[in-house]
Amino acid sequence: MTVPALRSIPAARPTSRWRHGIVGVDDLGRITLPADFRTGLDVPDPFRAVSRENALRLRRGPDGTVIHVDRRGRLVLPMWLRRLADPSRSVFIAARWPEVSCLVVMPTSSLDALVDVAAEEVG
Repeated sequence: MTVPALRSIPAARPTSRWRHGIVGVDDLGRITLPADFRTGLDVPDPFRAVSRENALRLRRGPDGTVIHVDRRGRLVLPMWLRRLADPSRSVFIAARWPEVSCLVVMPTSSLDALVDVAAEEVG
């Protein structure tokens, strides 16, 4: 990510379009979505996953590989994302709000890169 990309982000937004947090990856490579991210999981149309660089995007629609999210909000991460989540064994997760129509999962190390860019901009 470059500094110009950060400049294109508005400084203030009246309402947030995303909810986000950090969740742990269990020994089986699963994460559990936070309770408020589980809205609409009972819809029969499955989530489909597409990866882009080090992020996994899940949303409903025709594109991507079907990924199962159970009723408790658990899903198994692809092996490449599990490897990127080490050594912290955690991932950053964001959900489009309020309809939870899109989920983005990426390793917490991606936040380090974003903060590095922001710190250079500020510094």
